[in-house]
Amino acid sequence: MDINNGNLRLLHAAFNAAFKGGLGQAVSQYGGVATVVPSTTGSEEYGWLGSLPGLREWLGDRVVHAIGSHGYTIKNKPFELTVGVPRTAIEDDQYGVYTPLMTEMGRAAEAHPDQLVFGLLKDGRAALCYDGLPFFSTAHKVLNEKGKEVSVSNLSDDGGAGASWYV
Repeated sequence: MDINNGNLRLLHAAFNAAFKGGLGQAVSQYGGVATVVPSTTGSEEYGWLGSLPGLREWLGDRVVHAIGSHGYTIKNKPFELTVGVPRTAIEDDQYGVYTPLMTEMGRAAEAHPDQLVFGLLKDGRAALCYDGLPFFSTAHKVLNEKGKEVSVSNLSDDGGAGASWYV
C-alpha cells in the first residue's frame, strides 16, 4: 500500500472500527460495587462523604443536618495505550494482522475500570478512605438517624482478623 493521507485515513478508520468492536467484549463488573460520578475538572472534592444520617420517623419539625467536610479529593488521572504499526507492514499490505490487536485494545479499555476498582478492593485494608481510615475498617464515623456520630464497621464479625473475601 502506498503511504499517503488517503490510505492512512482508510487504515485509521479500519483500526478504529476494530477498536470499537472490542469495546463490547468485556463485561464490566465494577458498576455493582462502585458509583460512577461524572467529572469535568482535574479533581473532584467529596467532602460530604460520611455525613448523611439515616432516615428517622418524622415527628414534629424537620431536623436539618449540616453537611460535614472531610476534604476528600480524588484527582483524575489520564490513561492511554498507544501502539505503532511498522511502516513495512503497511507498505507490504500486512496491516490486517494488526486488526485483532486493535480489537484487543478496545476490550482492554473496557476492562480497565474493573482493574482499577477491584485493585482498590484488594488493597482495601491499607488504602485510605475519605475519613483517613483504611477503606475496610472497624471504626468509620458516620451519623445515625439522630444525627449523632457513631462508629461502624464494614468488616466481618471477626474484626477483620480473617482472610478477605468478596462476593
